[in-house]
Amino acid sequence: MLVAASMHVRDPEFPNTRDSRLSTDIATVATETRALTCHRPIINSPPRPTCVQIAAAPESSTDEPVYYREIKPSDLSSFVMSDYLMTARSGADRRIGDDPHRFREVLAELKQSGCRLLVTGDVETAVRAHESRSLFGRAPDRHRVFGVTDLGHDAVVEHLPEGCSPGSSGLDLIRQTETRSSGASVSTQASSPATRTRPFRRHLVDAIAQHRAGRSPDPAELRVGVATLRPLLDDDGIASTRRFVRVIGDETVRSRGMAHFHLGLSANSEATDALLRVVDIHIELRHTDDSGPEHRWTLLNYGERTGWLPMEE
Repeated sequence: MLVAASMHVRDPEFPNTRDSRLSTDIATVATETRALTCHRPIINSPPRPTCVQIAAAPESSTDEPVYYREIKPSDLSSFVMSDYLMTARSGADRRIGDDPHRFREVLAELKQSGCRLLVTGDVETAVRAHESRSLFGRAPDRHRVFGVTDLGHDAVVEHLPEGCSPGSSGLDLIRQTETRSSGASVSTQASSPATRTRPFRRHLVDAIAQHRAGRSPDPAELRVGVATLRPLLDDDGIASTRRFVRVIGDETVRSRGMAHFHLGLSANSEATDALLRVVDIHIELRHTDDSGPEHRWTLLNYGERTGWLPMEE
């Protein structure tokens, strides 16, 4: 049996995330070897030593180390909506360790500590807006920071939950077009890729940091959203956009908040692969004539994925 060993090498710019992999065939073993898996750490946990993963070579390059689970729509609604941490409920078979309730517990842990979510899918704006309203949450004591690149006024309103609108006291609405203009006035290099995104990123970071100034926000009290990342990719490329997501996500997690980023592209894009390295959860969207808008959630640090579930308000 051929056993392949692969060393996970951390990108020095993103030390807590997955990055390039160096693989070398090391041995031919005559006896059967049990596969050992070393999962990458949760992104917002302290860095751990580099690990060596030893696993049997897959029979097919299309094999996915992902399990599909029967998660109820209410479980996800509880994660994004509830003011309280979720409690474990029976009825689902899981493979995160030996605990049948682990999927829900992991969602609760991420809500407690703060997390980053990437939303993908080649869908209409209305479907993304539906998911955005859920992720921002309806609770009146939420503080929301919404970074907008390519949405008009009506679309912005549609992305916000009921009771929250432009001008609301609990909302910081930051438009890239306005920050770009202010950045150009103070920098003669505003047309360079390194600086086009920087003013937008700086305004978002300032708004997030200001919310926790002199206080410790409750878990999931702060909700940050960006719609969409596509103009940033068009202007500055994947590397700059990944840095943008990493910085905004890290700043949000410092406040134990939840940051979601609408990519505006399908899950099969090159940009998706790059950005998944700096988030905790991947949400895929689709819309079918038979079932309407649906989403599928993947917990990236655990290789666990739900089935396609109807989106609930």
